[in-house]
Amino acid sequence: MNIKELAIDFETNYMLRRLKPTTIEGYLRNINMHILPSLATLQINELEFSILDKLVKELRRKGLSNTSIVYVLATLSKMYSYAVKRKYARYNPLLSYDYPRKNAYQYVTLTAEQVEQLLEACKESDVMPAMLLACHYGLRRGEVCAVFEKDIVGNVLHVRRTLTRINGENIITTPKNNKERLIKLLNADVELLSEYSKKRKRNVDGILLRNVDGEAVPPGMLNKKLRKYLRELKLPMVRFHDLRHTYATLMMQYGVNPKIVSTVLGHASVDITLDLYSHCSVDMQDVCLEIFKSKKP
Repeated sequence: MNIKELAIDFETNYMLRRLKPTTIEGYLRNINMHILPSLATLQINELEFSILDKLVKELRRKGLSNTSIVYVLATLSKMYSYAVKRKYARYNPLLSYDYPRKNAYQYVTLTAEQVEQLLEACKESDVMPAMLLACHYGLRRGEVCAVFEKDIVGNVLHVRRTLTRINGENIITTPKNNKERLIKLLNADVELLSEYSKKRKRNVDGILLRNVDGEAVPPGMLNKKLRKYLRELKLPMVRFHDLRHTYATLMMQYGVNPKIVSTVLGHASVDITLDLYSHCSVDMQDVCLEIFKSKKP
């Protein structure tokens, strides 16, 4: 069995049976873009450290960060663990291979003023709800694409599902942690979303994010549209997911209780929120200094 044959078997008998669509999407991206181009014809029991070293060098030449390379190797390791369990392979060489050190996680965010510039620029666009819900409420890309009109009840948004695109097909499942969450919306934002819907035909499935003909906006369109607006406004070039980071960063900087921020974001625990956004802590310490300033005569 070669690695391409293993990948097909792994997808059919493991990924599609056990993994969530969002995880499958990441695995397939690593397999098809980074593993198979270099290793497809290699027999699975011929994988050695020297071949892995060459793979790492090739991935670096392609411009991947150490963190991305680690994810590729982790996908390959999962394939080999499956192969060992199925008795296709004698052992998993990835278990004793020295992975590159992960890069420190870095992302770019917008200021509150830049957020409002962005939302003003896209207010008549098909993607307006996606930008609004990501910037003002921290929704993920898959979540904004899976919001139904019926999910907005009064001024409360019910985040019930996420959309993932796999092999050209849209797959809708429960969000991360398999939990629905409730998010209170500004009345002004509810009105914007209502006006948006009035100008468009109803989507056959009731999806909120759609064009004037009622066709759902594909997830891949969001980053393209975002880059277009950022270029026109001469704002920092951020990814769509960075709008979620922007929301969380602004909330922490303005002193919102981390537990509330964690709940809105849908994190499994407040520890995740604090670990991701600990860089905000220095600015947040200003409030501590104010206590002692007020005690001075």
